[in-house]
Amino acid sequence: MLRNLLFATVLSVAAFSAHSQVVVQELGVSTDTINVFKKSSEPEKSGLLAMVGSIVLPGLGQQYLEQNNRALAYYSVEALFIFGAFFCNHYSNQILNDAKVFAWDHANVIGGAGANNQFWADVGIYDESDGLNQSISRGHNKYMELAYRNQDKDYLTENLQWRWDDTENRKKYSALLDKSKAYNVASSFFLGAMVLDRLVSFIDARVSAQKAATSVVSSVHIVPQYDPFHGSSGASLHAEF
Repeated sequence: MLRNLLFATVLSVAAFSAHSQVVVQELGVSTDTINVFKKSSEPEKSGLLAMVGSIVLPGLGQQYLEQNNRALAYYSVEALFIFGAFFCNHYSNQILNDAKVFAWDHANVIGGAGANNQFWADVGIYDESDGLNQSISRGHNKYMELAYRNQDKDYLTENLQWRWDDTENRKKYSALLDKSKAYNVASSFFLGAMVLDRLVSFIDARVSAQKAATSVVSSVHIVPQYDPFHGSSGASLHAEF
């Protein structure tokens, strides 16, 4: 009767104790140890590998730690940033090329050697290269915008000369340049976001790995007792968490 009571008590405690260990002793003799909730035999995850994976590709470390929902979220965000950076950079270059073709049609701009970013900006500011060249050679500003130029040389070669057929067309060209710059800035923003996403994923993987490495060990020991002098019996329970 007492033995049945002890086994019923063991099963009752095991149902509410996670990662518990039960040791049954009777009259000073220990029986087998019953590990009710056996710890997983899988090898522990490496926090270092998780963090390195998160730097290479955000979400890779989370997938390694078997956090599939987090990994999917990081993958989705990274795909969005990659697409945004590629699209904005490609569209910026396309608009810039369209602007140069427009300048060829309406200002006879050839470009080529010596046509740097400052040159294309000047094409959108000044109606003709001759006026800009004369202003530089005389040492004063024929156009007020000249005060903001960083380049002090004139455009004398044929490929670096232009003359707009209409002021409105020059303004349209300038607007195309501004639009190209805006998409170029957006592309840089997405690239910066990709770097930040890797940093966030790295920190998240590090915290998750530390939590996974921390375990709470609990054990329950039930020791039956019998007093031959008083003819009484009982059981003592010891729990560790």
